[in-house]
Amino acid sequence: MHVAPQNREHFHAWSFFLLDEHDEQVALVLQEARPVTHNEGEGQPILSIEKTQDNSVAIIITPPVSATLSASFGPDSNQTSTNEAHAATVDMYDQILGSFYSIPLRIPSGTINATLSTCESLVKLSHSLSSTALISAHISTALYQHRQSLYTAISADPARFLLLAMLLSNNAIFSEALIHIAGAHPCWPWPTKRTCLPDEITQLVKRKSAELDQMCQEVERDLLLLTIHIDRFGPVEPQVHSTFPTWFIVATFRDQFARTFHALEKDRRASLKRGALFRKMHKGGEEYMALGEMRRLMARVMPSAVGSLEEDLGMLKECASGVVENLARNELCLDVEGSGVGYLTCVKVGREDIPWRAGGEGRD
Repeated sequence: MHVAPQNREHFHAWSFFLLDEHDEQVALVLQEARPVTHNEGEGQPILSIEKTQDNSVAIIITPPVSATLSASFGPDSNQTSTNEAHAATVDMYDQILGSFYSIPLRIPSGTINATLSTCESLVKLSHSLSSTALISAHISTALYQHRQSLYTAISADPARFLLLAMLLSNNAIFSEALIHIAGAHPCWPWPTKRTCLPDEITQLVKRKSAELDQMCQEVERDLLLLTIHIDRFGPVEPQVHSTFPTWFIVATFRDQFARTFHALEKDRRASLKRGALFRKMHKGGEEYMALGEMRRLMARVMPSAVGSLEEDLGMLKECASGVVENLARNELCLDVEGSGVGYLTCVKVGREDIPWRAGGEGRD
């Protein structure tokens, strides 16, 4: 906290602002240069901006009279807590007002949690003063410095970051958070309440989720229709004796998918699991229906199919990989496999989905 010099003759001009709160909205109100009595501004910190002879600027914050007087009666636990909270608030105002003069923000960088907490406080305060545009680039840079830790934090609580991104008009963080929320809908496995989202975002999430549901239905249908074509006969059929073993492999392959989709449909947390399922199908190979397992099955029920099993099963898995390719895409910056994300992450976020893009480009 700075104290204004009593000698004013070294300053060309000075003015001060009162922090005025009305209906839970805080604003800076420019005041005429005049002496301030003990009764004026009581309960409100007074911030003054003074210009020196060398044109440098000093931001001077005078605590409320009530806080100054109460501090003189000796410390106690409640007063210490109040003073600390007041000092933190004054520091936030000091940083926000300093941004008017390109003074860098002081944001801790030790952990993503420390950075996020400070950034949220600064953005909330700057938003109430209609000055977020002055600090948004600095806030975004501070968050991006954490790289993968940032994206891991978003996956742990995407709604929190989505709200922050909306205040910052940050396209990238907004998109990252929205992909998580839409992919998991209607499930909500995060600490921030779903009700914190604006209605327009809730409707956007529902629309994106409905698009995913439609894609899944189409892909499941195509997977259940997969078959192997023989040049002379077309799709294999059970009545053709020479291709019966291959048809049986196809039928078993479809049956495995049908059982999987049926179980998923009955699962109340299906949206949190289907992404991992389709990404596994896209990888193919031994990720599902392992060759050894399928060979033992065929040896019990259809020994004649064992000979062509590896080739036929490989063909079916290759076709399935192509069918699920779009659902298996990862539009996140996060490594979903390493982070254990089970929902779909293929949501495309376009310009029309970002609320502020119609009025400007926003920040990347």
